Amino acid sequence: MTDLAVPDTILGLGDTDARLRVFIGNQPYLPQGFKLRSLVPLAPGELDLLIEENSNHWRKIFNIYAKLCFALHPNQTTSWQEYRKQHLLQAEHRHALIFSPWRKQQAQTDAITLICGKTYATNLGLLAHCDDLGDGFFIDSTERLLVTPYFDYRALSNQRLKRLTDLITRYFNLNP
Repeated sequence: MTDLAVPDTILGLGDTDARLRVFIGNQPYLPQGFKLRSLVPLAPGELDLLIEENSNHWRKIFNIYAKLCFALHPNQTTSWQEYRKQHLLQAEHRHALIFSPWRKQQAQTDAITLICGKTYATNLGLLAHCDDLGDGFFIDSTERLLVTPYFDYRALSNQRLKRLTDLITRYFNLNP
């Protein structure tokens, strides 16, 4: 049996020069005509279309991501809602939501990688290399990688979101 080469293509939404990269084990329904063959930035208004076309589950994921980005860069807009509408997953805003599994060879030395959910991180075999920070957070500082609770309001409450922001600030230098 021959080993097949794993493609280096990263599938996801957001800036190709992302400094904050969230890897998630599922992906939203993409409306007809929306092709995803690589990391694709959203145009203004496209996130609203994705939210409209998908379940409440995906609205929560996008909201939590916007809250996180707003907490890390509060001077870019006046609210997380405005951040979601004007910046989230758009070109030149330096963040991405990635649907491909994380692989070491795809790591960027200047990016922070968040793995969304302990179960997903376990399936990727990452927890064996991480230190347990408690409360559902794990870190591999050599890879600039944090495992977070899943982006859901119950798993990643406002209190845990604040902790995530503090962990990113404490362990990594995230330039806007």
